[in-house]
Amino acid sequence: MKKFYSLFILLLLSLVITSCSKKDDNPTGPEASGTAPTFPTITFKGPNTSSTDTYATQTNSVITAFNGFPQMLSGPFSAVKPSSEGGDWKWVVSPGNGATETFYATKNSDGSFTWRLILNGKVDADEDAYNNWKAVDGYTSADGKNGNWKIYKPNTTSTVAEFSWTTNSSGTLTGTIIEYDGSTVSSKMEVVNNADNSGSLKQYGANAVLEFQSSWKADGSGEWHSYNNGVEDNHGNWQ
Repeated sequence: MKKFYSLFILLLLSLVITSCSKKDDNPTGPEASGTAPTFPTITFKGPNTSSTDTYATQTNSVITAFNGFPQMLSGPFSAVKPSSEGGDWKWVVSPGNGATETFYATKNSDGSFTWRLILNGKVDADEDAYNNWKAVDGYTSADGKNGNWKIYKPNTTSTVAEFSWTTNSSGTLTGTIIEYDGSTVSSKMEVVNNADNSGSLKQYGANAVLEFQSSWKADGSGEWHSYNNGVEDNHGNWQ
């Protein structure tokens, strides 16, 4: 099974990790009305099994990596006291050299929020300086059960990766991560968590060709299938 280390998670980490040393706790605008939104805390689960089967343990490892996106996104900003500016909530962190990374959240009429991460200055000594560059934007529903986030290539408007999640009326949570190489899909992952604790994982390579999938029942037992150029070449199960 292809081991999953998301390039876009590493990209996001490189953008925000340097800002963790300092934060802006002082509101600069008028007091915001209502309650500031919280950053996404979506968590996906793998099979609840004690099996030592390679594909069972790797399925859980991949889903743990999948969960890295929302956790990493909120990490540097979750400890910052938000302020308001022009009707937006904002969180500001700085690496201490005059550069800033500012997350904005705008509340919509239906209670949902739109988000954007704006970078200014040289947030990383090894990167070019940014000038009001939008690194990330996103949407979360009022109840947090649905959302979509995009990450952009540094100093461009080209999408590098996209993370989305939906929750249907039956309580099924579906999450998708897509990475892009220009306009081409370079990899894709989809995780499904059903309300009864059953679920599935699918991994795709370049041009969204299926490489691996696994599924599990509520009791944690499951099966897996691997593919070569989209054609199944092996399969098995775990108890």
